[in-house]
Amino acid sequence: MESGRISYVSLRAALVAQDVGVSLQVGVPVETGPLRKVTDRMAAVLCEAAGLLPETLLCRGVETREATPMQLERPADCVSFSGGVADYVYHPASDWFRHGDIGLLLADSIRRSALFTARRMIPVRETIRATVVGAGAYTTTVSGSTIDCVREDLLPLKNLPVLVPGKETEEAAGLGQGEVLARETRWFLQESGADNVVFCLKRFRAPDYRQACALADALAEAAGPLPPGAPLLVLTEQDYAKALGQALRRRVKDRPVVCIDSVRAEEGDYLDLGRPLMDGLVLPEVVKTLIFGE
Repeated sequence: MESGRISYVSLRAALVAQDVGVSLQVGVPVETGPLRKVTDRMAAVLCEAAGLLPETLLCRGVETREATPMQLERPADCVSFSGGVADYVYHPASDWFRHGDIGLLLADSIRRSALFTARRMIPVRETIRATVVGAGAYTTTVSGSTIDCVREDLLPLKNLPVLVPGKETEEAAGLGQGEVLARETRWFLQESGADNVVFCLKRFRAPDYRQACALADALAEAAGPLPPGAPLLVLTEQDYAKALGQALRRRVKDRPVVCIDSVRAEEGDYLDLGRPLMDGLVLPEVVKTLIFGE
């Protein structure tokens, strides 16, 4: 929230708001009362997931896609909290929007719910107040002379989420089949709210020209869900970014391409790309592995 106006509404929050009859629209002012109805319903959904309330359709509707449903063999005896709003569950605050989101209201709703009152509460030693990117481990590295980046004016770029295709998806991409990767990209953008992704390829060690062209075909198709004009960003763990980048630029005419290699990243990481050094021969990167996140 910014100045009492809504700046972002996640898909899951929109579902909860719809369930309680609250309209949340970006740019529209909102009062505490309607937001509390939303956070109270969120807390109730947590109670449903924990077996403290009868499960409703919303409980499954807000699950992370492809998540394994939580099934308890018996009711939990104790409850503890960690993560973004945990500190405020244990230690209530009154300045509800001090962090620009609904985290403190949600913490208060949880505190007043059956999660807090119907089970023995166990305080934890370590909580974190940040409800956005907080603590993390950082690795700085430099990609070598096989990078492919023509538009140096694009850089630096920061906080780029890494998308690691699944094994079958990447193998299909190696055959030039990008439709599954395109679906993963669309889902990733939708779920994360990100404007772009870094495609991280792990399973090809030394692709020949034919396979590099097949990968380029698949990546060009996977770039379809990206915003118009957004750069196509590719990271390979092995040393073939130059060949792959050149193949991509022959296929992708409507967006710039940045292809770098010899950098290791994992799902959930974020990447910072610095300005090229040594007349464009090397490119500094920072891989940020989040310990606590949103």
